[in-house]
Amino acid sequence: MRVREVMTEGVITVGSEERVLQAAQKIAGRHIGGVFVVEGDVVLGKVSRSDLLQAVFPSYEEFYDDLIHSIDFEQIQHRVRELAGLRVREVMQPAGVTVNPDMHVMKVAALMVVREIHRVPVVDSTGRFCGVVSRGDIFDRLIDAEFATVRVLGGERDAVREVVRGARRPARQTA
Repeated sequence: MRVREVMTEGVITVGSEERVLQAAQKIAGRHIGGVFVVEGDVVLGKVSRSDLLQAVFPSYEEFYDDLIHSIDFEQIQHRVRELAGLRVREVMQPAGVTVNPDMHVMKVAALMVVREIHRVPVVDSTGRFCGVVSRGDIFDRLIDAEFATVRVLGGERDAVREVVRGARRPARQTA
């Protein structure tokens, strides 16, 4: 099975000059984990829900340095307002790994697990952004394929059982 068979096309993206608030609204409004930053057909980076939360909440070091005063909710609200006004290019992470539509999904799945990545951009041989493949896309498709195999094999097994049962039944006596 190839990436092109499981990837999602026409995904929500953001431009690097958009405000973080717009990106956050797209993420929240669509109930997705993140978006890729795309200019034209080129992937520049990514912004995730986790990235945005980490930007406003104290780091582990800040939290443990002052356990009593570390959670200043007014300061967090101030950070949210500041973050919302920034440009996406100021907070985006590098796109990192990209995959080709012709790659085998098991190779991509292994890469995602080893590198702890949840979604990767799909880029064709010309460097054009084609879509996204996520762990969920791969998992769902593999499970669907496995269940389809079980249904087919199960159906064949049931048919064989009926033939065998029919052969074992004693012939009916007719009077």
